[in-house]
Amino acid sequence: MLLVEFDSKIAGYKATQLDALENRLQEKLKALPGIGSSAFSGGPPISGGSWNSPITVIGSSFLPEKGSGTNLNRITSNYFETVGIPLLQGRAVNEQDAETSSQVIVVNQAFASYFFPNGDAIGHHINVGEPKRER
Repeated sequence: MLLVEFDSKIAGYKATQLDALENRLQEKLKALPGIGSSAFSGGPPISGGSWNSPITVIGSSFLPEKGSGTNLNRITSNYFETVGIPLLQGRAVNEQDAETSSQVIVVNQAFASYFFPNGDAIGHHINVGEPKRER
């Protein structure tokens, strides 16, 4: 696995141009020999995410003891298979997940166990507050 970090802002790209940039780079990477899979994320795996936000589980009376914030990371399709993270339930982010489609979230097992100690995390609605950028 090869991990490459770049800052699109330094290169002059605006947030609205990020999807198109990633799509162009994905096409170029796919054309290279020996590339099995590629993906983009806001931060590298196991980095703590690229920002954190307060969250609320809609319709739940469960109030976590340690607070209700979480780290978030923006990812593209193929991310989980590219970095070798298996999905235990549900589905991964795919190419149909876009800014204009229904919003989806993938959570880790620690999140699911913490916020849904008596059941399944799938199908619940989570409100993500204004992000607090860490970078």
